[in-house]
Amino acid sequence: HSIKRVGILEPLLVRPKKKGSCSYELVAGERRLKAGIKADLKTVPCMIKELSDSQAVEVQVVENLQRVDLNPIDEANGYKALLEQCDYDMKGIASKIGKHVSSVRKRIRLLELPKKYQQAILKEEITPGHGLVLARLQDPKDRDNLFEEIIDEDLSVAVAENQLKYTAG
Repeated sequence: HSIKRVGILEPLLVRPKKKGSCSYELVAGERRLKAGIKADLKTVPCMIKELSDSQAVEVQVVENLQRVDLNPIDEANGYKALLEQCDYDMKGIASKIGKHVSSVRKRIRLLELPKKYQQAILKEEITPGHGLVLARLQDPKDRDNLFEEIIDEDLSVAVAENQLKYTAG
């Protein structure tokens, strides 16, 4: 509704598909573009910038990481993309997005979990903290048992940590 009233205030970022081309690729601003289309705007403000593929990926990932509603798994995948496609290390990512290196490392660690546990985090059945506790267990049966205990007994992360110590013997 606000876009219909006042328009898009922050321009979308596009890059030429080919050097000297008149066609463009959207780099950042997909949600704004969709909102503009939904508001029946005929044009949207764009900033054109020459970007390499890795620069475009970096801009996309960093913009997504700054979203308020980003879930922990998508955040982890964003960090992983910066590591793999943009030649960042964890310290560089932390600096770029204004977080501690340990926070970045912990998020990425969630991707080591089997999909079943990642889905539980997405569904908010367990917290990312619970996921980190589960990630420390190597034995799948031990992991499943602790997961069930966390769910059935609504264990806090601290109690799950204690159970981990007990499980590890």
